[in-house]
Amino acid sequence: MTERAKVLLVDDRPENLLALEALLEPLGQELVRAQSGEEALRHLLQQEFAAILLDVQMPGLDGFQTAELIKQRERTRHVPILFLTAISKDTEHVVRGYGAGAVDYLMKPFDPHILRAKVAVFIDLWQKTAEIRRQDALLGEQELAALERASEERYQSLADAVPQIVFTADSNARVTYYNKRWFDYTGLPRDAASDWHSVIHPEDIDEVLELWQSAVAEGERWECEYRLRRTSDEAFRWHLGRSLPIRDDAGVVVSWVGTATDIHDRRIGEERQRFLAQAGWVLGSSLDYQQT
Repeated sequence: MTERAKVLLVDDRPENLLALEALLEPLGQELVRAQSGEEALRHLLQQEFAAILLDVQMPGLDGFQTAELIKQRERTRHVPILFLTAISKDTEHVVRGYGAGAVDYLMKPFDPHILRAKVAVFIDLWQKTAEIRRQDALLGEQELAALERASEERYQSLADAVPQIVFTADSNARVTYYNKRWFDYTGLPRDAASDWHSVIHPEDIDEVLELWQSAVAEGERWECEYRLRRTSDEAFRWHLGRSLPIRDDAGVVVSWVGTATDIHDRRIGEERQRFLAQAGWVLGSSLDYQQT
């Protein structure tokens, strides 16, 4: 549906405004009145117009001064201005009108059919321009959506290629994505991705939840070691879980991205070393005692 254009009618005499409205009403557009240059400028601050019909002789700001101020503003400098006058017919005034930025300078009485045809041209031009802007905006949104989809696909491809488990969550800590490694490791079906607590060791679940909820509440980094069940042999293996908040330009957390890395062999090795060190200390202490 074609967007209705707005045409600004500026004249200090109400009867002239009424006549212009009657003349332009068949065009089916929105006609906005202004009874002074100052009022016209206020309308232009708030609305966009396809054309301005501007009387030359007005108290306060006259038509020439009003046009000059309109052309000084970047937002309104390209709005077509048609001067209407019954008095200022001198060549000097006509030249000044065009110099102030008018696209036409019409003497009263003017042919209503000609005036309506001139205004219709500017309305058509404005509507075509508005449609081009709308299509450009739509195309920009579609291109942005396509880029976002492509970016997400690249991210997921990279995430599927790494040996760690990778996940994302929304600002409320609801998991929104797991990479392929998660499903291969845990054996959970994709429609049960949110059932992550079912594959964490019962002895570790409370600590995992407590630290995760605290990190989300504070918007801080989450890190925790816990045991995760491997579907291939139903063994619980130690993992290091980490997650970082993703913030928008205002610093507000909008999502989380995290990983889970298998550290089982390292953890078991460290526990053995601690056991051997402790056992050696106990044995050494026992020998010292026997010698004394």
